[in-house]
Amino acid sequence: MDGRAQGIVGLMKHPDCLELVALGVAPQARSRGLGGKLIEALSAEAQEDVFLATVIPGFFEKHAFVRAERAPAGLAKDPAWCEGCPRERCAIMVRRAR
Repeated sequence: MDGRAQGIVGLMKHPDCLELVALGVAPQARSRGLGGKLIEALSAEAQEDVFLATVIPGFFEKHAFVRAERAPAGLAKDPAWCEGCPRERCAIMVRRAR
C-alpha cells in the first residue's frame, strides 16, 4: 500500500498459557484476509494452545478457534479492562496447537 503497517497481532506469554492480546487491521486493508493471515502466522510460531477473550467469536471460529471449556488463570482480566462491555458477549476461545 503506502509503506505503512497494515495490521498487527500480539501474543502474551502467561505462566499457564499463551494469549492472543491484539489483532488489528487498518480500515483500508480490511476484507482482504489480512487478519486471518496474521492469525495463521502467529499460530505457526506458537508451540502450544493459544487462548483469547473476544466479543466477536464468529470471526475467530473461522480461524480454527473454538470456545474453551475453561479459562486459564492467566486470562483473568482486571475488571476495569472489561468496563462497559456486556459480560454475556465475552467468549473465551482456544486454538489448539497442531
